[in-house]
Amino acid sequence: MQKRSVATVVILSIITCGIYAIVMSYIIINEMEREGAKPAVPSVVVLLLMLLAGSVGGALLGYAGNDALNQIRRQWGLPEQDNLVLWLVLGIFFPLITLALIQNSVNYTLDEKASFGGPTFGGSDFGGPTAL
Repeated sequence: MQKRSVATVVILSIITCGIYAIVMSYIIINEMEREGAKPAVPSVVVLLLMLLAGSVGGALLGYAGNDALNQIRRQWGLPEQDNLVLWLVLGIFFPLITLALIQNSVNYTLDEKASFGGPTFGGSDFGGPTAL
């Protein structure tokens, strides 16, 4: 999975009249599949339904994105985030916002993974001198 600028995803989607959003929907779900997630809705199905039936595709994007991201978070030992209802509802009416929220959650998850392997807080880390 890759970190991407949410603003860039939104701006390019608007400039290309939604074509970039459809392609990015496929790319994001496909990246999660390559990370080991097995979403209930495969990336190809999301792509086809985004092309043929925008509202249904947007809802499936929200469903697949939530499912795949939570599977990855579980694999990495991170707590799950339940955004299913929000992403489903927004996916029906505003698929671009759903895409932006999914990309933002991917960015956040990657940041969490990077900081998860940071310094441990044990031993002498808390035992320094104190001012009275």
